[in-house]
Amino acid sequence: MIRRRRRKDSELILYGSILGGILLLLVAVVVLLLVRSDRGSEAALAALAEAAEERQTPTAVDSWAGMEKEAILRTKRTASAREDGPSVDQLIFGDELKKRVGLYRDLELNNGTWSTRRVAGRSLYWVSYEDTFYGVNIGPRWLVQLDPKGPRPEGSNGVIPANALAELLMTDSPVAYARYLNRTDAVLDVLLKHRFDSGLPLASAILIYFGGRNKRLDGTELLGWAVVPLKAEVGGEVLYDAFFQWRERGRLHIAHFQVDLSSNRFEARNLLANAIVAEAGSMNAEQLVDIRPRALNLNSPPSRERDPMIRALRYIVSNQQLVESVGALLSFRAQSGTFSYDGWRIEPDGCSECSVSYRYRESDKQHHVSWDVSSRGKLTPTTPIAEMATRAISIASPVSPEQQAKRDSAPAAEANTAQ
Repeated sequence: MIRRRRRKDSELILYGSILGGILLLLVAVVVLLLVRSDRGSEAALAALAEAAEERQTPTAVDSWAGMEKEAILRTKRTASAREDGPSVDQLIFGDELKKRVGLYRDLELNNGTWSTRRVAGRSLYWVSYEDTFYGVNIGPRWLVQLDPKGPRPEGSNGVIPANALAELLMTDSPVAYARYLNRTDAVLDVLLKHRFDSGLPLASAILIYFGGRNKRLDGTELLGWAVVPLKAEVGGEVLYDAFFQWRERGRLHIAHFQVDLSSNRFEARNLLANAIVAEAGSMNAEQLVDIRPRALNLNSPPSRERDPMIRALRYIVSNQQLVESVGALLSFRAQSGTFSYDGWRIEPDGCSECSVSYRYRESDKQHHVSWDVSSRGKLTPTTPIAEMATRAISIASPVSPEQQAKRDSAPAAEANTAQ
């Protein structure tokens, strides 16, 4: 047994020596070839040396860290493609966005700030000039490549528009391009007129969502829609972000939808939007009560009505989304208790500026959904359900100075948005 072990050890030593000799011979041949080569011998040797010392080389300094100010400055100084070549900064402070985009006028956006965020570990920075409307950031956004050797579009200085508002500031034809950025009504039509498989439109699903969560509607304030252009390709894809916002017990919530106007389709983009869409399956259209007066010819527009009291009623019932969403909420509530419908009332007699209400009884108590209607058809909701139904189909109102002061004094509550 001992002799056999010694013989095996000897064989292993012999084989190892042979293999070692072969490896040494191969290394010598490679080195000779490298040294004798006319081209690249120094580079090859340097590469071998670097590879050998790779683990001992200290970590390289990140030369693109902390360059937020440089990214913002480059964006500000970037010239647009217009004939006179004004810079992005000149256009912004010349109120170009407010002149060209109705969103800025409707929401009274005029307090934008510059911000930037680095793409982790790279020479790229996101740069934006944004206003905050309740919980939604609105403004142009760019991707900035600071590395002169980094990838970028041909002829670019590295400042690349990343949304439609940034493209507007850099295009050579702002008038033509702005037409794609003022489609708020079309976006709301795609959203609110869409009918799900149940037959319910989105506006009705919104009211059912809130009515199911909080029957008395205590502590719930609907703010309405903010519609923001995201992407606009001339003759191609046109995308908008649509945000429905509300406060519930002091906290701000946002349901995010994305609308494709090139296909007239939309999709829910966060959990709250999906929760609202899910409510569309809670009832079928056949279960809904049509609260419009049957005796009224609904095909006649308000402008043709001579009686000012009936005209005030027509201003309400001609708004199908408004009346249908109120009917959906009342039908939903009727499922869980004693409920009866008492019809419409217009007050006072002979009015031109009228109070129009729909009355119903719930659990033997009388309630009403009311609006004040001006002679020109302006609707002002005066009860909680009327307020919610109107907000569910409307653009949000600008933030008043009082609301701004209140928001600034309680930033934590405003920032607490459920996604």
